[in-house]
Amino acid sequence: MKTSEKSVVVEVEIGGKVVRHAYPIVTKNGELMTHRLKRLMAGNVGRPRGPHGEHDDAHFVGMIWKPPYSLLQEILRDRMELQDKLRKLEGKSNFTEAEPAAIPDRAENGKITTMIQDELRFRGILKARIAAIGC
Repeated sequence: MKTSEKSVVVEVEIGGKVVRHAYPIVTKNGELMTHRLKRLMAGNVGRPRGPHGEHDDAHFVGMIWKPPYSLLQEILRDRMELQDKLRKLEGKSNFTEAEPAAIPDRAENGKITTMIQDELRFRGILKARIAAIGC
C-alpha cells in the first residue's frame, strides 16, 4: 500500500525528559512498512543514541498523531478496497460488510493509535483471505 506519510512521531522519555523522535515508515518506493508501524505503535522503538553515541535508556510514552489523520484515512481506504475485492471474489457478503470507522476531527493520540491498529489487523485478515482464494 502506498502512503503519503513518510514518518511517524513517537514520544519517548529519556532521563526524565520527554523527547519526540520521527521514525520512517515507508520504503524508497513509498510503500507502507506495516510491520515497522505496528512495532512502533506497540512501543518497540529501540534505544536511541545520545549526543555522545551511547545508548540512552528510553521509555515509550506514545504516538503523536495530527489531524486530519491522513495515515488512518489511507489505511481505511485501502481496507475498503480490499473488502470490495474480497466481496467480488467470494460472491457473497458476510464478514466483508464491516462499516468503516468514523474518523474524528480531533481525538486523543491513544484513540487514533487504537483505530490504526484495528484497521491494520482487519486489513491483514482481508489480505490473508484474498491470498487463500488465490488472487
